[in-house]
Amino acid sequence: MKYYRKSLIVILLIFSGALYAKNTPQKDSATNQNANLQIIKQQKIDIDRLNDKIDKLSNAVSSLNSNMIGHEGNYLSHDGNTFMFVTIILMVVSMVVGVGGYITIDNARQRIKTAEKSLALSDAALREKIIEINLFEERMKTLVRETEAKVQDIGDTEETTKEHLEEILTKKNNILKDIGIMREDFTSKTNKIFQTIPIYYAAIEKLNAGNIDVAISKFQKILDIDPLNITAQSSLAMCYSGKDDVKAAMDVIPIINAPNVTEEALVFCGIIMRRVERFSDAVNLFKRALKFDKKIFSTYNHLGYTYMYQSDFINSKKSFLKAMKLRPKNSASNYGLLKLSYLYPESFNEQEKEGYLTSAIKNAIKDNDENPTLPYYQFGLAFALMCENKEGEVCIKELEKALHRCKNLGILKEQLLDYELLKKHNVRLIHLEECISMLSDAISTIKSEN
Repeated sequence: MKYYRKSLIVILLIFSGALYAKNTPQKDSATNQNANLQIIKQQKIDIDRLNDKIDKLSNAVSSLNSNMIGHEGNYLSHDGNTFMFVTIILMVVSMVVGVGGYITIDNARQRIKTAEKSLALSDAALREKIIEINLFEERMKTLVRETEAKVQDIGDTEETTKEHLEEILTKKNNILKDIGIMREDFTSKTNKIFQTIPIYYAAIEKLNAGNIDVAISKFQKILDIDPLNITAQSSLAMCYSGKDDVKAAMDVIPIINAPNVTEEALVFCGIIMRRVERFSDAVNLFKRALKFDKKIFSTYNHLGYTYMYQSDFINSKKSFLKAMKLRPKNSASNYGLLKLSYLYPESFNEQEKEGYLTSAIKNAIKDNDENPTLPYYQFGLAFALMCENKEGEVCIKELEKALHRCKNLGILKEQLLDYELLKKHNVRLIHLEECISMLSDAISTIKSEN
């Protein structure tokens, strides 16, 4: 019996050992499979994160332009792809446009340096994105290698994972392709910009000097080089406005709805709207321009004058004061506040009124000496001297000089609007009626000559 029991125990032990030996590899295999499944699960999480990153990168590329050069450029959608081309506008960056539509050339030249810097920064930004995408590619290739090495026993999971990774790689390649197109277009547009800048300088100088026909021919030459140049189109419209060709000027206005509309184009179109006395439309355009840059003092001056023509003297004064805060010694704000002191006298004390008059005369003399070809400052001096309300014909002589210089009907009409507004509000100034008559005659003469 004892022998039987011992034999039974031995047999059981042998059987148990055999059973253990048989089952142990299966357990190890299941454990390995479990581990691989966990690895795949984690890798899928990594891949999802990577996919999310590549999507975010695609979005970043599609909005790169606004980050790298602000409002000077734009994105367009092309065949459903994220396709960007940089359009640095002809004027390059926020050139200062005067109340009469004059552009400060020195300011423009100074800002060319800013444009060149922006171009360099833009290209550098694209290069950084390429480096970032290449890093993503390396990470994806690593994931592919890891997946192939660890999912040998997982069946079709490997293929699914690889397909997912290949999809992300395709996205990456599309982004790199788009960036390549961006850089090509960027170079093309940059070349056009610097090719047209000298022509633009010459056009502006001719426009400011009153040679509108020559200015038109130069702006058209720019458009031959760069047909989609929004600022050249709006500058051309300003020329037509200066010739009182309302239809030709208004034909350009739809550019305000273009996806690549610029601050300068909005300002120019606002001036044109004001000249045809569509004041509410002009206000809206100037406000849109300020969304590009709230620190352009001249746009606040345009708003100030437009509000003034609407007899909204409260907002007019606020706008001129904002411009004055941004540029304390700018003549346009000074003239505007001087006019308001007569139109809205309850908002000014005598000391303020006298201060604006004194500084207007002083600044007008200085500006006129520095800009002998621009009639705007001559008009300002004539107006300020009229506001002295003294006997004698000093202001009349200055107005005659301004009229001799100015052949731009758009500017003349706005000057006339200023004087007529004073008359409408019963402002009593000795030479007011005579100045209105001189401006009206000058406008009639130029129209007859044209």
